[in-house]
Amino acid sequence: MKRVYLVRHGESTGNVRRIVGGKDFELTEIGRKQADKVAKRVVGLEINYIISSDFVRAQETAQIIATKLNLEPETIVAFGEKLAPTSFYGLPDDDPKELAYIEEGNVKMCDSSYRFEDGENFFDVHKRVNEARTYLEENENDHILVVSHGFFLSYFIAALLLDETEPSRKVLDVSLKLGLSNGGVTSFWFKNDKWKLDVFNDHAHFAE
Repeated sequence: MKRVYLVRHGESTGNVRRIVGGKDFELTEIGRKQADKVAKRVVGLEINYIISSDFVRAQETAQIIATKLNLEPETIVAFGEKLAPTSFYGLPDDDPKELAYIEEGNVKMCDSSYRFEDGENFFDVHKRVNEARTYLEENENDHILVVSHGFFLSYFIAALLLDETEPSRKVLDVSLKLGLSNGGVTSFWFKNDKWKLDVFNDHAHFAE
């Protein structure tokens, strides 16, 4: 039996400024405190492997946790956030162009030919979801902590719960109903090729 802990990174400068961006947003002071709180809560959970996406905010969060656990985080690109078109970087996240892009992408999520500029489509994201899932299933460690991102984790969790290996409206609809907070911890058990949700977006009682 394997247990996987999914952690959304701590608050970032992009979260505070509420702008669209890529991989370079750093943690705020609050974000560092959130990461430290996660580290203190999971220190007794026998975690023996830590994974981070290649985004700075996730890597900083993972490093704070890893230092407390005397581990070194592994960077796995598959766990990165869904990337918006680079031409949108710096726009407010409620800019009409950004909102229209999200809406159009959601409507056309099952159209593999749809792509806006250099942004990721749902086939890109779901390919990474499948890569991440396979990586976790085949990993020899039995207590794994993953630091990733709000949308990616919501979509990943929905895909696991529905056992979907291709983009689908069901996965998106469920993912949009899952609110993940900065520093929130979600955990799954993996046994006999099945994923079972154990804890969702916990902030206070996880290690008690």
